[in-house]
Amino acid sequence: MDWPAKPPAAPRRRWWDWRTLVGGTGRAMIGAGLLLFGFVGYQLWGTGIQQARSQDRLGDRFSALLDAVSTTAAPTPTTTVGPSTATATATATATATATTTPAPTAASPSTLPTTAAPRVAPKVGEPIARILIPSIGVDQWVVSGVGTEELKTAPGHYPDTPLPGELGNAAIAGHRSTFGAPFERVDELDPGDQIEVITTDGRFVYRVTGSRVVEPTEVSVIGPTTDAVLTLTSCWPKFSADKRIVVRAELDPGAGRAAIAPASTLAPTTSASPPVAGSTVTTLPGEVTPATTAATTAATAAAAAADDTASTDAFRLGWWSDEGAWGDVVLWGALLAGVALAAWRLSRRTRRNWVGALAGIVPFVVALYFFYENAARLLPPNI
Repeated sequence: MDWPAKPPAAPRRRWWDWRTLVGGTGRAMIGAGLLLFGFVGYQLWGTGIQQARSQDRLGDRFSALLDAVSTTAAPTPTTTVGPSTATATATATATATATTTPAPTAASPSTLPTTAAPRVAPKVGEPIARILIPSIGVDQWVVSGVGTEELKTAPGHYPDTPLPGELGNAAIAGHRSTFGAPFERVDELDPGDQIEVITTDGRFVYRVTGSRVVEPTEVSVIGPTTDAVLTLTSCWPKFSADKRIVVRAELDPGAGRAAIAPASTLAPTTSASPPVAGSTVTTLPGEVTPATTAATTAATAAAAAADDTASTDAFRLGWWSDEGAWGDVVLWGALLAGVALAAWRLSRRTRRNWVGALAGIVPFVVALYFFYENAARLLPPNI
């Protein structure tokens, strides 16, 4: 009796066979679960590493900004009138006619108005301050802007609100769960707790007056105020964008810099009447004086409306708000699946399965990182 050289191969299952479908579905669910756990780990720890590096860079840039401000504010030497100039002036005065108008004398510093010069709006993403909250262990650089990209690096200042230390409601947003979670413990702040903010104008100390939880539609919490206050906003509860937690603090004139700076404006604002000697002209956010030209009024109103819309939208944003992220998520997801499939096919064609897996590790990790990076854009900006 002749025996076959090798036993016959088992019949190959078709993809529509129920056992193949069940097995494939199970493996797909396990893979999806691992990816989900990896994404959670990336959000909780990976983004924290990114934010820490960003904070180091922001600290260097803010230090350079302080040095530049100190250099600009340095007193310039005054020019004195020498003997030759005095002689020439005396001669010219002696030969002048009676109708000659005398040259005006230089005004003393006490007679000059102290109106604050308009500031140049800080660029989005640039550091503008340092915020310290000792009771909850916060020590962070603050950037201009509250978009997704800005809040990845630091707490962000709502662009249409005054800067910390100025008259009005200076509002700052920050993450509670991801990207370093700078505002993770803002719900633990009690009335009287200190919040210190350092800007290029100096050091300002605020005292917490209270906190509350509001709906995302209640944007009035970041609206203008008549007093110098600081408002911190973040998502509530943690890991959710259902509501917003708002902490309000008032400037403490007895600590830090007592003087309140006028609210900065992006366009020059003139007063209808000459300023009183030694007085300070204070312009509230959105205030337009009668003597302001039509062009300036239109430009200021347009800039304020654009900033207000950006801040309002950022306060309201929730899940899946960045619609532009879907295309990138699909693209990197497809690339990730392609790398995994190619590595699996390679392992099946080699005698040692680990060769294919090892060859696919690097491209898989790279694709996975960018997939997570873009998937994070679908989360609320300050979750």
